[in-house]
Amino acid sequence: MSKKNQQQGSRGGSIGSEEVNVVKLLVSYLRYWHIFAVSFVVAIVLATLYINYATPEYLITSTLLLKDDDKGADFSRNAVYSDLENYKFSNNLDNEIEVIKSKSLMMSVLTDLSLFTSCYESDGLFRNKELYGYNLPVDIKIIEVKSDDFYKLKDVFVYLKDSSAFDLEMNGSRYSFDFGKPISAAGGVFSIHKNDEWTSMESIVSPRKLMISFHNPEVLVDQYAQKLMVEAVNIKASTININFKSNVPDKGKDVVNELISQYRQEAIEDKNAIAANTIQFIDERLEYLTAELSQVEKGVEDYKRRYDITDMSSESSQYLKNTSAYREQLRELATQIDVLESIENYLLKKPDEFEMVPSSLNIEDATLLSLITKYNDLQIERSRLLRTAQPSNPLIKNINEQSENLRANIIENLRNIKNSILISQRNLQASSNQNQSKVHQVPLIERELLEINRQQSIKQEHYLYLLKKREESALSLAATTFSNSRIIDGARASQKPVSPRKMVIFLAAAILGIGFPFVFVFGTIALNDKIGSKEDIASATDVAVLGEITHASKDEMKSILHKSRAPITEQFRLVRSNLFYAIGAQKKVLLITSSINAEGKTFFSLNLAASMCMAGKKVVVLEFDLRKPALLNSIGLTQTSGIADYLLDANLPLDSIIRDSELSPSLKVIGCGKTPENPAELMMSDKVAGLITELKTRFDYVIIDSAPVGLVADSYAFTGVVDAAIYLIKYNYTKKRYFETINEIQHHNKFGHLMLAVNNVAKTTSDGFGYGYESV
Repeated sequence: MSKKNQQQGSRGGSIGSEEVNVVKLLVSYLRYWHIFAVSFVVAIVLATLYINYATPEYLITSTLLLKDDDKGADFSRNAVYSDLENYKFSNNLDNEIEVIKSKSLMMSVLTDLSLFTSCYESDGLFRNKELYGYNLPVDIKIIEVKSDDFYKLKDVFVYLKDSSAFDLEMNGSRYSFDFGKPISAAGGVFSIHKNDEWTSMESIVSPRKLMISFHNPEVLVDQYAQKLMVEAVNIKASTININFKSNVPDKGKDVVNELISQYRQEAIEDKNAIAANTIQFIDERLEYLTAELSQVEKGVEDYKRRYDITDMSSESSQYLKNTSAYREQLRELATQIDVLESIENYLLKKPDEFEMVPSSLNIEDATLLSLITKYNDLQIERSRLLRTAQPSNPLIKNINEQSENLRANIIENLRNIKNSILISQRNLQASSNQNQSKVHQVPLIERELLEINRQQSIKQEHYLYLLKKREESALSLAATTFSNSRIIDGARASQKPVSPRKMVIFLAAAILGIGFPFVFVFGTIALNDKIGSKEDIASATDVAVLGEITHASKDEMKSILHKSRAPITEQFRLVRSNLFYAIGAQKKVLLITSSINAEGKTFFSLNLAASMCMAGKKVVVLEFDLRKPALLNSIGLTQTSGIADYLLDANLPLDSIIRDSELSPSLKVIGCGKTPENPAELMMSDKVAGLITELKTRFDYVIIDSAPVGLVADSYAFTGVVDAAIYLIKYNYTKKRYFETINEIQHHNKFGHLMLAVNNVAKTTSDGFGYGYESV
């Protein structure tokens, strides 16, 4: 039979195994074509409904140029302004993008535009259109919010009747109100006003129905922030694109324009804060120096009047010339010490306040300048965070800690610089004292006068220096009224909606419409544990297959004799031929069994017997399924005395239980008879072998329709009695695990020659273990 199997397996011609698998795969999927069709149509219909009823969104775009403070020629970057180190800024593009995207900035935008309320009007079935600007008949103003329940108001409707009043439907009740009157609701108070830009109020014939919604500010900010996208154009330019999606183009443009305006205003305020703080510090110092300078000048006046001094002695001119250099250096060092002490006193005077530290003025120390710059930057960041956060916020506490550390570092650095200058001053003073010894002949009065003049000069220089810096700070404050950015392209809305995208949605629907049934079919095939093809049988066992029988209805069960050219008749002829070739003429007893019920044992037994009768053979079919007999009923005969009665009654003659069948004169049947209570024990009776032996002498073939071996062990009683066994397999019904039973039967040779027959083959199948035919 192995040779025969090879021949049957080669009927695919030259088609390779890979191509056969592809065809099989396609056929297995095409079997579910109706699922693919329905799924595809449903997906396209749902996509169409979504496109028709989804709210369209438009893309609002704008382009902003961030100016580089180190380049350009505007007034804020002139020579005087550039000397103020603490006013130099460099715009970090990524930082500015994050500022624009910040929720605090968006909150300011929504507050200024009063966007925490929305008004809608029906725009067809299941869709509402938002009204905005000149299309909005009314303005809704929130007066007071007492609790978050106010934002949970649903189904609030406004019915416009005329120019003076309207009806409000809320919580299922309808009320009448005048425009502008406060309306109390759950957790809040609001009012509705006529929109002065809307001029169609007088033309209302019937009440116009509007729906209003109240938005939680925190939730709305998050929603708008998600729709906002800010990105750099390229790495070589300080230009950013601002993109925002909105279902109302005018509303989206207002949001983007206001966002840019708020951002530019905040940038100006940040710079002005530093300039204003420095001016305040200089004003305090000027007031103090003015009093000191007046006191010194009055002392000079009193000294000269007391000693009646009008001119210096010409004899001291040479000595003064020699010491002028020392005095000049001492004045510079004294000025620096005074400045350092001023800054130190300023920091020590306000240890618990976080104010901007003024510039180090004429102290050229890189470390000190860096510390002051970092300290001022932290104060700017702290001021910005305090707009939206509490002082207990961890970020603000972190900045406070950093500020305290920087304040301590600045004071320590100031003292170190001061000590260094004091050492230089002492050394210089020692040199000056040596030179002063040469002028001991100069009258004491002249020397004291010079000391007074020196103090006056120091105070005057300090005063003039601060006065100059104050003017520079005032100029910088005026210059920062110009923004650090320039609008290249204002907010513009796209001409067509960018969402929903029809082609993408239809493509996704098509993919899902095919993908879902594909996954379903794939899972169905992958999880199927039933025999569905000849490859499944070939991979599970090497038992020979006699042939395949197509699915037959009850009306076709007798067609084998009435339609000799019917497809099913030809299939049983092929099975008969293969059977005769396989078992030879000497083997007469055939056992027909299967794994479980409803696999077609009785149908196969009767039709195989009828096919043998057509070949001139005398055949008897035994209904040995003593538990669920079905043989006689399938051919329209009633149960009388049968096998069970014969085995139990020793006096019952064999001829009394052999009955004629309508299928063929040479075909006899023996029914089960009365269903026994102990079929397993009855099958072990010695009379079973005697019955079979007797029937072999009367008939050419004895066919036993037995119980399924996969459910009960009754059929094993025929071991050693039957010559061959045909094991029925039903496509898409018999489970693969039953092949373990088939292989075990073959391995132990329990039924002699074991063969397989396949039932329930699709009628359109033309490739199998046997020939295929079209229906006739």
